[in-house]
Amino acid sequence: MSEPKDPFDVHPGPLWPPWDKLVVDYDPAWPQEFEAERARIAPLIGPVALAIHHYGSSAVPGMPAKPVIDILVETAPGVLVDEASIERLASAGYVHRRATLDPAVLFLGRGHPRTHHLQFFPRGSELITKRLALRDFLLAHPAEASAYAAVKQKLAAEQSDREYTWQKRVYLDPVVARACAWYAEQER
Repeated sequence: MSEPKDPFDVHPGPLWPPWDKLVVDYDPAWPQEFEAERARIAPLIGPVALAIHHYGSSAVPGMPAKPVIDILVETAPGVLVDEASIERLASAGYVHRRATLDPAVLFLGRGHPRTHHLQFFPRGSELITKRLALRDFLLAHPAEASAYAAVKQKLAAEQSDREYTWQKRVYLDPVVARACAWYAEQER
């Protein structure tokens, strides 16, 4: 089976209204907000969740970010999140925002303005590795984190939300490649 496409690539176009402010300064409350949200959603997801991770810029102290807590849920390969779990998450304010080409990959959002992204990927997915490698790489390499922060702030000041996302991705692609190589070395 081929690797699922990144859910952000599946259906282009805005899913929520445009941001009033694209990027804000790092909020030291974000890690605690993640922990509280993890405790809140874990029982709703049930045993399908093998691990729940905080990733993205809000997981990197000092990194400016959109004020959104990015949450990644690892599931067992071949195990789909059941409709009951999705309904329980809906009762907690999560909306299934995107269909993907792979039924094992889910993307949900919460809040207006959005406050949380919740993604489900099967364990071993390259998409998990990329997200966690980038987070850990930025935590371990302050100069890389600082350079990325400067790019984000510059793009946020100069670009629309869509252009910000595109230009950030252009910048990040080689950073993610370095992060993945570094991450693989750390696992040895």
